[in-house]
Amino acid sequence: MRWLNTLPREAEITLGGVRFRLFHGRPVTPLMQVNDDKELLGRAFHTEKGDFRGVIFADSHRPFVRSLHDGYIINTGSVGNSLGVNRAHALLVEGEKTDVPGPLQFTILSVPYDNQAAADLALEDDRLPHRDAYVREILTGVYSR
Repeated sequence: MRWLNTLPREAEITLGGVRFRLFHGRPVTPLMQVNDDKELLGRAFHTEKGDFRGVIFADSHRPFVRSLHDGYIINTGSVGNSLGVNRAHALLVEGEKTDVPGPLQFTILSVPYDNQAAADLALEDDRLPHRDAYVREILTGVYSR
């Protein structure tokens, strides 16, 4: 936990000429809905660090890739529960690390894992917050907090 607390809150990378902002999300993050809230989207794409043409965030459960007026908005999904699909999800982004415009490829990976083994480990830890809800999520794909 100490090591995790030393990690930066967000990062950035430029691939194929697109400057991406990377950060962690939460299941309640309004960005997950990708609605037309111009103020919310503006804060995601336009920060004190400048303008971004892509926003990638994680751990907001439903994986997706969308293009909007400001650029790409991408959610990597969540390991273990993508709200209805209890598989592990991740994002693979392929492109040259350059400011020069070039091709990009976004792939959502969906892989099965041993959900029961993960549930069994969770049940062994009496201190795990929201343990029963977590076990239900990884076994059924139903988010229940």
